[in-house]
Amino acid sequence: MIGWILFGVLLVWFIVSMKYSHTRRLYLRNYIVYLLLSDDIRGDHKNKFLEWIRSTQATDAVSFSNQAHTVIETMAEKLSKTSTLAAHSMIWQAKKKS
Repeated sequence: MIGWILFGVLLVWFIVSMKYSHTRRLYLRNYIVYLLLSDDIRGDHKNKFLEWIRSTQATDAVSFSNQAHTVIETMAEKLSKTSTLAAHSMIWQAKKKS
């Protein structure tokens, strides 16, 4: 009985972690589309990221890089939560213009 309970818990954990991973990957993919196809978004996010770099105290390169990756993932999440359809639309509009 304990084995089945443990199996159930691990299965739920696996499904939740896969959903979380998939969602993060989707946010990053959408973010890349926004950055590649919108000069306004790219410029704004570049300026915000450079400001974060200037204002953050770093003790070593590895921890600073890890903090930077977290900031980028947060920026991607905030922007991509608005709409995945917007990223699809941007790609389609770029296709129609070409």
